[in-house]
Amino acid sequence: MQKKKRTMDKAVIRRSRNEDTEEIMAMLLEMDSSDYLQETWPDWMKDTEDIQMTALVGGRIAGCVHGRISAGQDAWAQGLRVRADFRRRGIATSLITDLEEELRRKGARTVFATISRFNQPSLATVAGLNWKIFFPIIRRRLKTGSRRLAFSPQQHVASHRPSPDLHAVQRIVRLSGVPASRRAAAFFKRVYFSMTEEFLREALVSGVVRANTSPAAVAVLDPEPTENKGLWVVALAGAVSGLLGLIGDLAAEAACKELDLVADSPDDPEIQAVLDDLGFVPPGTDEQFMVVEKDLLV
Repeated sequence: MQKKKRTMDKAVIRRSRNEDTEEIMAMLLEMDSSDYLQETWPDWMKDTEDIQMTALVGGRIAGCVHGRISAGQDAWAQGLRVRADFRRRGIATSLITDLEEELRRKGARTVFATISRFNQPSLATVAGLNWKIFFPIIRRRLKTGSRRLAFSPQQHVASHRPSPDLHAVQRIVRLSGVPASRRAAAFFKRVYFSMTEEFLREALVSGVVRANTSPAAVAVLDPEPTENKGLWVVALAGAVSGLLGLIGDLAAEAACKELDLVADSPDDPEIQAVLDDLGFVPPGTDEQFMVVEKDLLV
């Protein structure tokens, strides 16, 4: 007697509904009791500009994802989740594909996301959907109370640098390709998007841009205080020798104010060596990630 082949229900992807929230919360709790989505998902559902997608298999919620327009024509995707017993069935791919289409309809030209550099399955999934690595980031922290502080704040006096020029700063960051970012509820703490003239202009007005002219280098700070009231460098670009002076000045400023200094730094061996020499703590596995992007018009 020939055995009947077991058939699997096809996943249905649709926009999330308020009545889905209770089951999604249960799914998140089952997958990871500390998942930040348990707090952020209900808030996202309240924002009519946000896009949440839900995957259903046989009437049961199998996965979800979140997206929104982040800046101009840039969009952002995060919070992709698929139940363990529904994986390897193309559900993650379907969720991302449908989210891309929804973002495209809202006018997005490019969508960004962040993925741990050690999360090979997720990197492989988005690579198969023509996402590309936009910028690798290593987050480093200099603790003011650490004995590894490589200098005395009193011995390092910040130089009087000229006020940064918008067009000069633009040239430096454009060559380096660093992304802009802002604070967000996410595992990697930030939403990344294109480094536009508007972003740099606002940063200059806020007084959070530090620059060297010779050698040319730029550091951009987050204008908002961090959770521990530290200084957060959200972008570094330019010549390593120029960055050495800028980071040294910022480290001295943070130490004098008894603040930690956090730096979203490029995955560049020379820059990492500078941070090592200044006493920055080695990055953990959750502090090394890839900003990935996809052109939605191709």
